Amino acid sequence: MRVLSATVTRTSRSGRVLGPEHRVPVATALKALTIWPAWQHFEEGSKGTIEVGKLGDFVILSDNPMTVPQERLAELKVLETIKEGVSIISVRRAPRQSRHRPCSDSRRTARTTRITASPALETCTVTAASIMD
Repeated sequence: MRVLSATVTRTSRSGRVLGPEHRVPVATALKALTIWPAWQHFEEGSKGTIEVGKLGDFVILSDNPMTVPQERLAELKVLETIKEGVSIISVRRAPRQSRHRPCSDSRRTARTTRITASPALETCTVTAASIMD
């Protein structure tokens, strides 16, 4: 989350502001960490956004980066990492080994539906939807 914070605030770890005229909004910084790198690597068909048919790689954060004060972005914590639709790291439970299945697999769809109902992911979904505009 340090890179997100530095991109938005242009503040170094020592507290020095570098190039304040190059600050960007949080939504732009999130795109710079997700959608745009996928495009640069010619992987936008499978990565970069949360959509049906894509790999389903994302993290659940401790708070919504779109709504926290900019000076608190570096404090956000990753609570869970989802890779290819499967939880691989979680502060709430032991990591699970990934089972590589295509995103069209009905079991993954059911799992995604259940996860979407969790409060933490609703925030993440709102964030993903708002940065894809």
